[in-house]
Amino acid sequence: MKYVLLFLCVGNVVFSQFRFSGTIDVKKWQPNVYLSKVEDYRKIESVFAEQIIAKTKADSEGNFTFSGTFLPKEKAIYRIHVDNCHQDSQTSNHFNGHCENFHQITFIANYNDTIHFPLSSFESQMFCEMTSTNRNSNAFLRIDSLEQSFDIVTDINRKNHSLYVKKWYNDYMLFAEKLNEPLAELFIYSKISNKTSDLYTVYLNDLPQNSYFSDLQNRLRKQNPKSTFVEQLDIDLQSDLYTANLKHENKYSYTWIVVLSVLLIASILGFVFLFIRNKRLQKRLKHEKQIEVAKLSQQELKILELIKQNKSNKEISEALFISISTVKTHINNIYKKLQISKRSDVCEFD
Repeated sequence: MKYVLLFLCVGNVVFSQFRFSGTIDVKKWQPNVYLSKVEDYRKIESVFAEQIIAKTKADSEGNFTFSGTFLPKEKAIYRIHVDNCHQDSQTSNHFNGHCENFHQITFIANYNDTIHFPLSSFESQMFCEMTSTNRNSNAFLRIDSLEQSFDIVTDINRKNHSLYVKKWYNDYMLFAEKLNEPLAELFIYSKISNKTSDLYTVYLNDLPQNSYFSDLQNRLRKQNPKSTFVEQLDIDLQSDLYTANLKHENKYSYTWIVVLSVLLIASILGFVFLFIRNKRLQKRLKHEKQIEVAKLSQQELKILELIKQNKSNKEISEALFISISTVKTHINNIYKKLQISKRSDVCEFD
């Protein structure tokens, strides 16, 4: 009985292990590959630091693999991406949703799915196809294909673009219903409900009488009850439904005006608070750095200024008439006193 239980436990671990592998074009991209878990359906198409959950490095042939047992059991939206940004610039400020030099693929997966992303032979394209144990993993690729057909029609009929908006909306809705995958349908919903989209007006007119959206809510809540998408969709639909009713009835509710005003005031106050807090934080950090600089000796201060001028150890040695080994000793002391680890960090100290 003991061995049977051990086998079952081991079997469960193996069964719950995911594996995402693929190949990237290392001639065009840096070898670092990132895996993200998307928790905001309006951020599906961009890269954000808070979404990244793992990082690996492709080998010399471009092959990479993510595997393990740390993914949640319910289906979720994941992204794999690469970029060509320098390692030192890959901070939270870089991954802010506006990175221009990156390439990605978004997909749906479970905690035990095996997915492979081959490098296509067509002009060395990558992230344009996949093989998966999950039949819905490629739903986003199918949506991309639909969008490409829209783009072609737009280019050909740019002057009559407005005539095709209603048709595109209907095509989106039909495609979403055929998908029958709430996570992928959220991606379509984010597009048609985007206030900057031409489809937004058609969506508002359709929302009050179309039961599809409430059905999407129910299916999402049943399939992914713990997902942040559930609450996000509820809030968005309530807000959009209110806007649609206002447009349809052409009147405003005093109560909602008060609520929106309170929210606006709260947002402004929140912005002011964050702005003041950020200023205070910057002032405190500057003061702390000044205190750390004050710990330096006169010789170390001279060397610090020469480093800021991009002087090499040899140039510093010649300028101060000291040996290179003495320069290195002073630099090590500067690093310790300023609590930094590399030469470029000294620029932060005035």
